[in-house]
Amino acid sequence: FEENGKKGLKDAVGNILVPPIYDGFSEFYTHNSYCSWPIPACNSDGKYALVKKDGSGIPITNFEYDSIEIEPLSGWYITSKNGKKGIVLETGKVLLPCQYDDFTLFFYKDIIDILLDGKHGLLKFNGLYIEPIFDKIGRYKKGNKFLVYVQFEGKNGFLDQSGNFIEENMCCNKDIQLLCYDNMDDFRDSLYN
Repeated sequence: FEENGKKGLKDAVGNILVPPIYDGFSEFYTHNSYCSWPIPACNSDGKYALVKKDGSGIPITNFEYDSIEIEPLSGWYITSKNGKKGIVLETGKVLLPCQYDDFTLFFYKDIIDILLDGKHGLLKFNGLYIEPIFDKIGRYKKGNKFLVYVQFEGKNGFLDQSGNFIEENMCCNKDIQLLCYDNMDDFRDSLYN
C-alpha cells in the first residue's frame, strides 16, 4: 500500500507488516508474506536493507546494498554491492560479504561454491571456508554420500574435512576423512548459533 508517496506492506486481512516509510521493496514472493522473514526495502537513496515485518519496519541490516533478492527455498538473501555478490541470512547475519563474482548453492544447499577471479572456493554450513584457489569444483557420488571433487594446478582430487587438497590416488588411505555431504540439517543449525 502507498501513503504520502511512501510504500508499506499489509497482510491479507489488512494488518500492517511494514509501515509506509520506504520508497519500494525488492521482489516479493507470496510465501514471504506469510512467514516472519524480513523483506528487502529500498530507501530514498536507492539502497536496500532487510526490514522486519512485525509492524515496525525496523531495518536489521544497513541500507548498503544495490539489490537484495530472496532465495526462497533456503531463506537466504542474495545481496549485491558494487558489482559483487554476497549472502545474508534472514537474521541479518552476513554469511558471505559482497566480494564474490558469483556463487552456486549445491549439495542441497549444504555447500556454496564461491567464484572469485575465475577460481573456485567453498563455504560449508558448519563454517568451513576454503578460499577460491581451485580451477574446477564438483561433486562425486560414492555410496550414499557426495564428495567434493576439485581440480587444482592441473591435478584432480578431493578435499578432506579440513579443506585440504588430496590427490585422487591418495584417497584410498583409510585415515583420510573426505569432505562430504550427507545431511544438510546438521549444518544449517550451526549457522544460527
